[in-house]
Amino acid sequence: MKKWTWAGVLLMAMVWTGTGRLAAQHAAPALPHPDSTTQITSLQDFFRKGQFGVHLRFNFMETTHAMDFDPHWAFGAGGRLHFQSPEFYGFTLGMGGSFVFNLASSDLTERDPVSGKLPRWERQLFDLTDPENRYDIDGLEALYLRYRWKKSFLTVGRMSITTPLVNPHNGRMRPNALEGIWLDIRQWKKVAVQAGWYTRTSPRSTAGWYSMSEAIGIFGQGVTVEGEKAQYHDHLDMAGVGILGIQWKPSNRWQFQVWDYMLENVQNTAFFQGEYTDGKWVAGMQVVRQDAINQGGHEDVDKRYVAPGQQANLIAFRLARRWKQWELVGNYGYVAENGRYQFPRELGYDKLYPNIPRLRMEGLGGAHAISGGVRFRPTVVRGMELRADLASQFGFEALEAEHNKYQYAPITQLNLDARYRFHGIWEGVSVRALWILPMYHRDLSDRPDLVYYKAAHQHLNVILDIHY
Repeated sequence: MKKWTWAGVLLMAMVWTGTGRLAAQHAAPALPHPDSTTQITSLQDFFRKGQFGVHLRFNFMETTHAMDFDPHWAFGAGGRLHFQSPEFYGFTLGMGGSFVFNLASSDLTERDPVSGKLPRWERQLFDLTDPENRYDIDGLEALYLRYRWKKSFLTVGRMSITTPLVNPHNGRMRPNALEGIWLDIRQWKKVAVQAGWYTRTSPRSTAGWYSMSEAIGIFGQGVTVEGEKAQYHDHLDMAGVGILGIQWKPSNRWQFQVWDYMLENVQNTAFFQGEYTDGKWVAGMQVVRQDAINQGGHEDVDKRYVAPGQQANLIAFRLARRWKQWELVGNYGYVAENGRYQFPRELGYDKLYPNIPRLRMEGLGGAHAISGGVRFRPTVVRGMELRADLASQFGFEALEAEHNKYQYAPITQLNLDARYRFHGIWEGVSVRALWILPMYHRDLSDRPDLVYYKAAHQHLNVILDIHY
């Protein structure tokens, strides 16, 4: 793969910034107005009247530990360049690529001498499959053809989509992307239907494209329900992932959505969410049901994603109160004891109510989760948002493999999050600082492998984004 040079990156950024429009990294840009169909008379018009965009990101992470573990830090820089053509007889062409540099970091390839494990968050800024690669992390992450018919769209190729469980999850240097086909039907005023089939993916924290079997497990495999090390990565017998979603908004106060995610020959996940809001109060409920398909992806016990016949049931609730500047949120979730709730992290971030950044319910069974948060948007400082979240997970044991895929112990975590969007001549620039403090409910100093990057540490993440 050809390396990017600093001169080339700066030149491309200058060109795209001068001619571009805002293009968010986590979503495809808005389609051009249909009137453009009759105004393309040459190849030059095709590019001149298209939408260009650039997103540059600078991301710093640092983790220090209460126990005698080595601290780690990393500073990454990169960006995404995107082009979308004007609409031509309903058709639109889109393409985009990304590049990432490890500008400086601690040694992310050495295992910690106490825990015997590799650093977690800082490695995810770059390419997990090639941690020694510092300057050649780039690739084509979007290349699609989209057809519009009235208010509906059919997209084929490489793209990003946003659903409750499969989404870009853009918290590192680049988002998740998928390869396949996506249908978005919006012919009705109150109902929308989406459906898709995907055979390949490019997870965040990687630079390549993989089959679903090659991708699932890159972020870690945990243990089987028998307590043995899981080894399903690159061994699952599956053709792809099918997605079907229906969204219904009967009024301004009520909205419902139902999704079904089929990991072919592995697992089926049904997701329901209903919410009510009157502008001040928000109340919501989520229900998830999971069932293994056939042998759970493989005949061998250690190469299965889920055990045959395994089921998982999850329910979650939310109650929130909003004011002009303030918002208070309370969440509760429970995973039943009959199985572990599992969904591939390589496909996105599961948007369950109790989840907060760096703490989610995925992998747990027989578990309770409670979280509460406060948001403050001061009117005297336009563009600023301050957040504080406190979450706790309990009801399970770290070494109870039947209910704990990743061997997490009961934990309480505090997140402090500050965000600011600039205005005026700095429009398009935003900065975010996230500080995380996870704390275990009991002393685990005799099991450093259960503590390392799971609790008893402080994590700081500062991100500078530039969108044009």
